[in-house]
Amino acid sequence: MPARLIVLLSLIFTSPSVFAQAGNMGPIVTDYGRSFFVEDRDVPLVDGHQYQVVFELVNYSMDMTVINRDLDRVARFLNALAGQGVPLENMDVVVVVLGRTLMSLLNDEAYEEKYGHKNPSLDLVNQLAEAGVEI
Repeated sequence: MPARLIVLLSLIFTSPSVFAQAGNMGPIVTDYGRSFFVEDRDVPLVDGHQYQVVFELVNYSMDMTVINRDLDRVARFLNALAGQGVPLENMDVVVVVLGRTLMSLLNDEAYEEKYGHKNPSLDLVNQLAEAGVEI
């Protein structure tokens, strides 16, 4: 039995996830959208390309005390491109919000009335809007 435990522990501690990067926050959405720098990309980014992207958000956690993860993915997209040298003016991002995800756009007063606490996604929504994302 101890030999199995030793083998299991050695596999856990030598797995690639142990050596994974922690990721970087920002540079566009500074508090959200942790992204990773990839040096040897299979597909190079084209200088001067205008990235036009539409995100359709439909899902929201049943736990209304956490931020909307889909909105965080939008921030990750912006931060990942910026981390690869794409300027913000070359990113046209639109977010279409449907269904339950609309709750993540409520102001704090309305959210608190409905769920008993402030909107955990509101700061992220504001940072995305400041970055020029159309919601």
